[in-house]
Amino acid sequence: NAPRRTPWTCMRRAGFGLLTVLLQNSATSALLPARGVAAFTHFSPRLSTKSSCGLKDTIMSSEAEGRHWEGMWSRGLKPGDAFDASKSSPSLIDVLSSWKETAKTRKCRMLVPGCGRGYDVVAAAKVNFDALGLDIAPTAVKAAEEYRDAQGALSGKAEFSTTDFFKLPESGAFDLVFDYTFLCAIDPSTRDAWAKNMKRLIKPGGELVTLIFPIRPPDSNGPPYAMSTALVKGLLEPQGFVCEYMEPVPEAKSHKDRVGKEVLARWRAPPS
Repeated sequence: NAPRRTPWTCMRRAGFGLLTVLLQNSATSALLPARGVAAFTHFSPRLSTKSSCGLKDTIMSSEAEGRHWEGMWSRGLKPGDAFDASKSSPSLIDVLSSWKETAKTRKCRMLVPGCGRGYDVVAAAKVNFDALGLDIAPTAVKAAEEYRDAQGALSGKAEFSTTDFFKLPESGAFDLVFDYTFLCAIDPSTRDAWAKNMKRLIKPGGELVTLIFPIRPPDSNGPPYAMSTALVKGLLEPQGFVCEYMEPVPEAKSHKDRVGKEVLARWRAPPS
């Protein structure tokens, strides 16, 4: 469970898409959608990134934030617009290839927090995963379902929900979780809760894949907040995760405007 927080939180608009970091009474809530090709530099103006909370100009209620992003989706976001990459991450396709034989012999489950139009979720369902994508905007979920339905028959399930990542009740339910532009977007105060929730959701011995972005020196900017391999290690290793692979993403497999700023890491969840 997430740690107790105050009822108020700083609300920041991510330049790459649907970000809401909500700390509601005793529950931590963090939701955001899929990543995009040039979304970090081609989106709407952000709210102030002042670190103090409770100021009029930096606070949006959860309802107002939801209305904002739902409005953006309902106005007709097209594939390739803003944060929508119009395809799954090539790095994830490589990861799924390594799971193909396992997924053939038994049904595996995958989670994608911040799924947007659901490209990664559908990619997993194509190789026999039962995959779940989370997104805050109902219209985004509808768009993901429409994208899924247009793909024809899938060997696994591709399902979508507006459920809060931190409140998802399915402890130990997922063989694989994919995080990309999620950790870098949530408020830094929720990072420990993120790591604890990953441990809770992933089956003992399962896998967490973090496509770490944006790799840059620490600064006061964000979101997206500066990421580093040391930062992610410092979050996951105390929870018992073991890093089995960590390498920079080759240029040919990076989305536009992210070349040299991405590291793919694969983590084994603790056995119990």
